[in-house]
Amino acid sequence: MGETLVRYRVHTQSVSATKAAAMLRAVAAIHAAQLEKFGLRDPEHLHESLVAFDPIASLDLFTRIERWLCTLREANRNHRCHEPEIFDRLLEARWFETAGRAFQLGIRGWKIWRNSVVHRASRRDDLRFFLRALRQDLGRPFRQS
Repeated sequence: MGETLVRYRVHTQSVSATKAAAMLRAVAAIHAAQLEKFGLRDPEHLHESLVAFDPIASLDLFTRIERWLCTLREANRNHRCHEPEIFDRLLEARWFETAGRAFQLGIRGWKIWRNSVVHRASRRDDLRFFLRALRQDLGRPFRQS
């Protein structure tokens, strides 16, 4: 049954293939409505960068995303839309995931990640990101063990 389901879901006439633009518009509307509760707008579309799977290509974008997360954190503390501790954990997880797409920025990217107020990771994760960033700066491919 699993094999049949995969065949069924992956084809050019699937809803995600034929209605992709409509789904993206719906997600953007949901984001806008949620941000409105915080009194925020996202003219740079940084919120979309948080849910994308693309690598973070520049230190500038990485820094802007970090500032956006800090803005969300502060807005939640002011508007109390969500329990602050839970919301902070969510932001920390999103920052960690974003960092995983930014290791190619090297040690400078690692420093931005490490020094952020939304940073919260284990020493192991800190070390893993640092080593990936260092290897990037040294021009060596990263091998996970």
